[in-house]
Amino acid sequence: MNADQIQVLKLTLHGRLLGYLIGYQAGKNVLSFADSFKADANRSAFNLASPQLSSVRKALGNTMGKIA
Repeated sequence: MNADQIQVLKLTLHGRLLGYLIGYQAGKNVLSFADSFKADANRSAFNLASPQLSSVRKALGNTMGKIA
């Protein structure tokens, strides 16, 4: 059994669940989109290069590491 500790960040966009960013202790990060977000053809655009990501990094103290 893998004993990695994880941290989970719930991601919302305009009040709707987008998914979760899961950070493992070893530095690996996984972005998991919610099924409801994936299935919505009229969903808002989401981009990891958006300016809001810098505020997320500041809030987390740059602990996000590289996004895998």
